[in-house]
Amino acid sequence: MTFIDNHDTPRAFYIAKGKSARVKLCLAILLTSRGIPQLLYGTEIGMLGGQRHVDLRADFPGGFVGDKRNVFTQAGRTKKENEIFDYLSRLLHLRKKHPALSVGKMTHMVPKDGLYLYLKQYKQERILVIINGNERQQRIDLSEAGHWFRGAKSLQNLISAEVISYENEMKLKLDGMSVGIFLISDR
Repeated sequence: MTFIDNHDTPRAFYIAKGKSARVKLCLAILLTSRGIPQLLYGTEIGMLGGQRHVDLRADFPGGFVGDKRNVFTQAGRTKKENEIFDYLSRLLHLRKKHPALSVGKMTHMVPKDGLYLYLKQYKQERILVIINGNERQQRIDLSEAGHWFRGAKSLQNLISAEVISYENEMKLKLDGMSVGIFLISDR
């Protein structure tokens, strides 16, 4: 099992000082790299926690008699909670739909300049994951990983659904503190 937090460690949002973008990068790696991901309750809504066990293991807000709000529903969650919930839900659906993300062989490049690239392959499915841990937009030179794209004609961004024609020596742009998950297609 792989995890970014659990009942004995500070919550991811606490370590990231509440910065959603940082935790989203961690969640993307957790759900697209190797292993069986484990999520601590509350991560899906951005529970902050703290140093003490009473903060770390705080009750989940809602769903029980007498609770002031119910975060089991979209209406009961704040805008920020819904943003995290929706992002995690999207990643989980991608993981379910694309077996390469859950059971595929992982090949990665050494992280460099705040960028981490890895390829997940299962049967004929190839998915490129790019993590941009920089605050600013980056141009990603794919030429070093050219062998990953043999026969490729296009890349489909599985998050935005945008399709990009693949060209040799291609460079992609990726916003700061974001993730690109691209299905490599020979069509």
